[in-house]
Amino acid sequence: MRSWLSRVTIVTLVLLLVGCSSAQFGYSTLPWLLTWRFERDLGLDEDQRWLVKERIDALQRWHRASELPRYAEFLRRVAAEPAPVSETTVAGWRAELARAWEPIARRAAPDLAALALTLRPEQIDRLARRFAERNDELRREWGLPANGLSPVAASRVAKGVDPLVEARIERFRERAEFFMGSLDEKQRAALARLAAAHPASEADWMAEREARQRKVLALLRGIARDRPAPEVAEARVREALLAAWEGGDPATADRLAEAASATDRIAATLLNGASPGQRARVADRLLGWAQDFAVIAGR
Repeated sequence: MRSWLSRVTIVTLVLLLVGCSSAQFGYSTLPWLLTWRFERDLGLDEDQRWLVKERIDALQRWHRASELPRYAEFLRRVAAEPAPVSETTVAGWRAELARAWEPIARRAAPDLAALALTLRPEQIDRLARRFAERNDELRREWGLPANGLSPVAASRVAKGVDPLVEARIERFRERAEFFMGSLDEKQRAALARLAAAHPASEADWMAEREARQRKVLALLRGIARDRPAPEVAEARVREALLAAWEGGDPATADRLAEAASATDRIAATLLNGASPGQRARVADRLLGWAQDFAVIAGR
């Protein structure tokens, strides 16, 4: 559930808007995108489809008026941050983004509970299959073997190429170039070294993701089985949503925190090593989104 609704937070809006010239266009497509995602993952019937559409439309109206002004102010502050940028500053931005989830979780809990009360066992089974399919896709993207190494991957390992590191370098490069534009040869080499030295956290992220998915499925199956009163279902969903960022195993949580700090260091290093043109590009992009968010919020 968090993965669906977090699409209306800044982080996922940024990802959604890759290739879009205007945040206004991207934001306007969110109700359609979320409805399509629910339909694909759950196979909604006609009544459920209308429930989802109405609830998502209302959620977006609230989000537009209540949350977008805060996002715009945040983006303006980030764009105005003077160089050099410290790792602590980047970590603060990340923490602020994480805090943006709580009001969404509280506002969306009644809507998700209402849908959960209508779900049939076969729809939850369908969601479980969709989770598994997407996890397999992510494993391939991240260089994690699903069922042992493929012949191609095994061949590359034999030649001293680590698919996990290779995929990580590519992910970091794409993220950097999305904001900064093309990196020069020196910047690409530096980023490759930093990404290669980054803690290998992909398997831990996947384990945490799968643990969250199991909790979601258990929650939905419990509501489908018990058919509790709406307020009880809402309380269960709200508790699950608010706990979505919490880790499970403490050792895993520590490793993930270390990886997050390493990513903060890489971001700060890239920003501090950016050319004047690249810094201007980052600021222009953030300020453009801030302006778009302010316009959308005023509608």
